[in-house]
Amino acid sequence: MGDYDTGSTGVGKLHISFAKREDLVELPIANNAQLINGYRAIKFNKQNTVGKSRIRNVKAHIDYEKNYQIFKRWRDKYPNAKGSNLKRLYEKISMENGVAVGTLSGKKYEYKWRDEKNV
Repeated sequence: MGDYDTGSTGVGKLHISFAKREDLVELPIANNAQLINGYRAIKFNKQNTVGKSRIRNVKAHIDYEKNYQIFKRWRDKYPNAKGSNLKRLYEKISMENGVAVGTLSGKKYEYKWRDEKNV
């Protein structure tokens, strides 16, 4: 019958490039093992992604510090606020800086303030 390997069907011959050798783009070779194994890989450069995430983190941290200073200013005015008074204070702070009331009562704001004041 027929011979079914790639050479007999001619499929391998369909992928011949018609470009000149000078026009072909070569990928950079990271090490000799890639040449030995017969493949070339582009080394992933995560510097750009890390840099972008650091820029976002810096902006988020700057916003957090601004919001914390507002929280600290209000909390220093009313250090003995408890219960419903504290909830109303959180609502005032929330209206001023736009941070949710639940976030203000958590460790990023209230517990940090308590830790600084040793309360």
